[in-house]
Amino acid sequence: MNFIGQIDKIITGILIILSSLFALLTTKFAFSSFDNEGIIELGNILNFIALIYIFASLSIESGLVRKFVSIESIHFKDLAISLFILYLLGLFFGTLFAYFNSLFSNYIFKVIPLLILYFPLIVIRSNFIAQGRQYLAALITCLLSLSYFLGTYFTSDLSDLFLNIIFANYLIIFCAISSYLIYLIIKKILIFERFHFFLPNKDHFKESLNLVRYGLHSSFSGLQENTAMLIRRIFLINYISLEFSSLMEMYQRPMIWLLSLATAVISYYFYPFIINSEISLAGKNTSESNQIIKKNLNLIFKITFLSLIYFSFCFPIIFWLTFGYINNINFFYASFWIFIFTLRVTAALFSSWMLAKNK
Repeated sequence: MNFIGQIDKIITGILIILSSLFALLTTKFAFSSFDNEGIIELGNILNFIALIYIFASLSIESGLVRKFVSIESIHFKDLAISLFILYLLGLFFGTLFAYFNSLFSNYIFKVIPLLILYFPLIVIRSNFIAQGRQYLAALITCLLSLSYFLGTYFTSDLSDLFLNIIFANYLIIFCAISSYLIYLIIKKILIFERFHFFLPNKDHFKESLNLVRYGLHSSFSGLQENTAMLIRRIFLINYISLEFSSLMEMYQRPMIWLLSLATAVISYYFYPFIINSEISLAGKNTSESNQIIKKNLNLIFKITFLSLIYFSFCFPIIFWLTFGYINNINFFYASFWIFIFTLRVTAALFSSWMLAKNK
């Protein structure tokens, strides 16, 4: 079992690295094919799709992982009905967001299939993480990253980049969900065989609100981050220059890839670990509880320090691999973004701990 567990971790690590590699290649192709306009347009597209996914999923993945970890203590059909309520709610908010944005582009409703499919994908991925099958969750993330690369690689006209990425995203998500449903049917464990659907009651709505509560922090931080990046590009382009906006994008994009790698490790390993750590506090005396809390704090500070080294060492390599050695790295800009993204790792660690504490 230990050998199999080690193999699973190795596969997960490989898939996480591949996800980052696809992200690197996506930006490299956008920059090499369309120069400054390409990297700006790609950044806008990625932020917009992220906003779509935040509305569609309600950012409940952290809450779902915690809920699935304790699946034995709750009734499965009640959770399924609560999730269906949230699915409709996410579909409503996502469609509303797409409708308001249709004022600015005539193809915005192309994202509707993504709104329909992304929530089920989040449920599947959360279940994989809770079951300790991180390699399957990492596979889903890797496939999503691959879809961005394929959409960019097969784009010859910058105006087609958005639709190509949307189509590739939809195709990958559809195939992933279809494959999982086929697996359930073959194994004869399709959830509809377990219970007959009935109308939701107030307990189901209460459970839905409880899951949304877990996602509020992620939703607000995600909305703030992606909206701020969109506004920042508009401000820099209009009041400074397209070149400076592109330069800041060149510094942030490698940092975002490195951060996504770090947060994937936090999501797949640290979060389930800290949940089990908090569960183990039940029945412990004050002295034992304090020891566990100190160990968790020490772990967070150690990971923060390692992330600082990680960003400092990897950023120049990723920057030059993506944008070429002819582009010099400004020490001030690099130091500033390394510091900011190290703080974001620390924030993700403490956020995971607070969620595990059910607070």
